[in-house]
Amino acid sequence: MELSKKAKSQRIKHHFATSDVWNFCDTNAAAQIHALTELKEMAHGHPVYGGIETMDDWYAALDKMIDGWQAVLDLENWKFVPGEYGKVRDACEQRFHEGMELYVKFYWSLWD
Repeated sequence: MELSKKAKSQRIKHHFATSDVWNFCDTNAAAQIHALTELKEMAHGHPVYGGIETMDDWYAALDKMIDGWQAVLDLENWKFVPGEYGKVRDACEQRFHEGMELYVKFYWSLWD
C-alpha cells in the first residue's frame, strides 16, 4: 500500500504515521518480525544466560520470538470459518505467549 504524503511526513518526523496506530498490534508485529529476522541474519554472538549456550540455541530462541510475533499477524489475517475461531485463537495465543516469554527474557540481549 502506498503511503500518503502526510503519512510519509509523519514517519519522518515521528518514526510512525497516524495510520500506523489504527491497528498498532499489526504494525508492531510486522516491525518486530523484520527487526528480529535482521538480527538473526547478522548475529555475531549470543547471550550467556537463560539456557543459551550456542549460536544454534540463540537462533532457535530468535525463531520462537519471530513466530510469536507472526502469530499476531496470522490471527489478524485469518479467514473466518464457523466453529474454528476458538481453536485458531488459542493456538495463536499460545505461540504469541511462548515467543513473548523469550522476548522479555532476552530483551536486553537484542543487539549485535
